[in-house]
Amino acid sequence: MVNESQLWKTHVTKDDNKRYKNNGTHKESWCNYCIRHEARQLRSAQLDAVSMGARTDEAESEAVLEKRVRDNTNPRPSKVKEWWEHLAKKCAHVPDHVKEEAQRELEMRRQKEDHNRRVRDANKENSAQSLPAIVAPSSVPATPSRTIILSRTESLASVNSTISPNHSTPESSLSPHGRSGLIPSSMDGSPPYYGEIFSQTQPWSEARQAEFAADLCRLVIVCNMAWLAVEMPYWRAFFAKWLPSALMPGRQELSGRVLNEEADKVVAEMKVKVEGRYGTGQCDGWKNVSKTSIIGTMVNVEYTPHILHVDNVTDKPKTAVELLKLVEREIRYAVEVLKVVIVAWCTDASGESAKMRRLLVRKMPHLVVVDCWAHQKINLFCVKINLIVGDIFKITHRFVEIINNALEVVKWFNNHSRALGLLRDAQMAKFGLTLTLILPVLTRWTSHYLSVTRLVKLELAFKQLLLDAGENLEVLIVCAGTKADAKRKAKEVLDILERPDFWPDLRS
Repeated sequence: MVNESQLWKTHVTKDDNKRYKNNGTHKESWCNYCIRHEARQLRSAQLDAVSMGARTDEAESEAVLEKRVRDNTNPRPSKVKEWWEHLAKKCAHVPDHVKEEAQRELEMRRQKEDHNRRVRDANKENSAQSLPAIVAPSSVPATPSRTIILSRTESLASVNSTISPNHSTPESSLSPHGRSGLIPSSMDGSPPYYGEIFSQTQPWSEARQAEFAADLCRLVIVCNMAWLAVEMPYWRAFFAKWLPSALMPGRQELSGRVLNEEADKVVAEMKVKVEGRYGTGQCDGWKNVSKTSIIGTMVNVEYTPHILHVDNVTDKPKTAVELLKLVEREIRYAVEVLKVVIVAWCTDASGESAKMRRLLVRKMPHLVVVDCWAHQKINLFCVKINLIVGDIFKITHRFVEIINNALEVVKWFNNHSRALGLLRDAQMAKFGLTLTLILPVLTRWTSHYLSVTRLVKLELAFKQLLLDAGENLEVLIVCAGTKADAKRKAKEVLDILERPDFWPDLRS
């Protein structure tokens, strides 16, 4: 049979310091799933109250609400069999796998009791002594009564609900299926209703609610939404209308407990795929849009990459020693937790990375440390390109002049929105669509080619723009502003476009 400690550790909370009433053996105990469901309902109501402005302070955490619900819920005796029966047959919020576990436990207990009964019956036939009568345990009500103390803003039912503080009611009535929220007029065509709405639909089971929260967490991440969205009034009103049986988690639960559970699932799946296999670790650094320095690590197992961690190293020195500490930690995680056999480690071609590799191989001589193949190729390619371009520049300075003129045209139009708008109008007149001017990047060699090619494609649009301006080029010149330097620069760009050899040189 299942170890009884698992019952008290995971499914049921038992207070070892309090006896159940006058019982000398059993302690006070509560179902974790019932308590958690009740607390989440209360938190959902509090979040609705906050979103509508009916509550000024923040919603309480699940842990605080669970303690309050437990303190105000009548306990049950810590009888093992009765609790297994509750989990298997009576609890509406227990996950499916726990219910199956409880059913298996009860079946094993039934088989053991049948076996013992057959032994007793056999003993009665073979012995003149009768065994003591077995007294069946008294029945336990299917649902314990609860006494919940709710404040005015917590219940959100101060007008419609008949529940009063310190009033004991059955569990069915104290598990409000109603939801409160704000229904804007755009949702159902009726005038805005700034009050409370209650739905009498049956709430989802604990398993279905957990699946909904997990899917919602993935949805928010995939859509790149802010966690705060789940607490916005319209969001909560939308789900209250279309999914009234779902308890909408708050941003703290979604970005905390639910996200951690989903991350644990990913790690568990990754363990199955990589355990006992050979892998190559690698790391690289970059800065995100908020200029935060990031180092990401991953392990490649049988041609499949798996992310390990992403670390914020903004406040740490960018040295080989610091990088070595991070790599050593990641190797220990991969070996001890994921059970991967790390055979090599790869980094980029920076100076601190090269030094880190030398330090790493001294500490772990069995590892193969390599430079990034792509960086090696890029470095070699850049050297060759620089030599080739240098030879071209030595042959003719005319090439440099043509490229510089093209870049001046691209930069000027991209920096002056009115001139760019006139160019787009000319494109629509000539082609029926608009193309963007490409400003090349110094380290992306093909971007220069693409920039010139795009200019050539727009040759007719530029000529149409100049033709529409005619002799009155002042229309284009004033796009740069009224200052003398700005006008001078505009004239220089327009002169480039009017040169008879500019477009033929670009095409050649």
